[in-house]
Amino acid sequence: MIDTISNHIFNPISGEWGKDIDDADKNKRYVLRTTNFTNIGKLKLDDIAERYIEPKVFDKKRLEYGDIIIEKSGGSDTIPVGRVVYFNIKDNNYTCNNFTSIIRCKDSLNSKYLFYSLYFNHKKGITSYYQNKTTGIRNLQLKRYIDTTILIPPLQQQEKIVKVLDLTSNLIEKQKELLEKYDLFLKSKFIEMFGDPIKNPMEWETEKLGKLADWKGGGTPSRKKPEYFDGDIPWITTISLGKIYINEEDAVEFITNEAVNNSATKIIPKNSIIIGTRVGVGKVSINKSELCTNQDIMSMTNISTNLSNIFLYFFINYYNDFLKSQQRGATIQGITGPVLKDLDTILPPIELQNKFASIVEKCETIKEKENQKLKQLEDLHNSLMQKAFKGEIV
Repeated sequence: MIDTISNHIFNPISGEWGKDIDDADKNKRYVLRTTNFTNIGKLKLDDIAERYIEPKVFDKKRLEYGDIIIEKSGGSDTIPVGRVVYFNIKDNNYTCNNFTSIIRCKDSLNSKYLFYSLYFNHKKGITSYYQNKTTGIRNLQLKRYIDTTILIPPLQQQEKIVKVLDLTSNLIEKQKELLEKYDLFLKSKFIEMFGDPIKNPMEWETEKLGKLADWKGGGTPSRKKPEYFDGDIPWITTISLGKIYINEEDAVEFITNEAVNNSATKIIPKNSIIIGTRVGVGKVSINKSELCTNQDIMSMTNISTNLSNIFLYFFINYYNDFLKSQQRGATIQGITGPVLKDLDTILPPIELQNKFASIVEKCETIKEKENQKLKQLEDLHNSLMQKAFKGEIV
């Protein structure tokens, strides 16, 4: 049957932030925030807030196994508010903060089924129709949203759908874990071959990073000239950075030669090192094709022949935490060019760097195949969700 969500859930429970606590406070509670959300509906538990909440208040807002936590405030220009995560922790000492609400199902609705339904709605962008924006923050009109209708088959059918979607979801998670293991292997291999580049226990020669390449900044062509953004030159922001290699497929927009000539952006030759200095500080990539960047990026071009760009990619990644600690700024924080250029850069023999680069290339070839498998699994999962909520899985 088709019915409104609100007929099958209890009244949503608003989250609670509580107060700061003393480290010795025995009444501390774990408060989940939207920073604990992932875009795949799973909780990220590596940074949980510990707060004091009055016992009477907490008892009314305590999370139970199988609850759904929905984001009421947040979102971005590209991702609407309304993300959901499934609470699958058997611990009665959790709640969520005031930017979220708890959705708890009645007996007529399998909570995991509703979670997948709400997750699919958000993925399709449906929650964007139930958000308003005040002072830059997007707020979900939760009452309106839960008064929308969804397909609610018999419980037995809901459970069957959940089993199918759980299966593909778990396969996706395992595939991502496999890919993460390749990344961890390469990081450990870097340390094995070169040592900690900050402490330099192998006593390699060093040089300031600024002296090892030419440096180019970026810029944004005038938005008052929309024709500037109707070209064929890839233009990126820090959103594009992070993976080892990027190319024109990672472009945010495509600009014209006139845009380049009339702005601070520059054409960056391929095989340069591209580094985020604001809104993504320390993110780094190697470009496999010519492109332009915005003002939040600095690029290393004409890199010294004593350096492999793959070695440099891992070297700068190692400094990521340090670079983030150097951020300054009242509203948008970032680092300056001198901070980057002042990094002491170890200079192992180029033969050793190239040996490491060869290992990386082999891993990247394997990862490319594994990423194709991941995409196939994600496509299958999305297809099954679409069929499930159209009533095509029986």
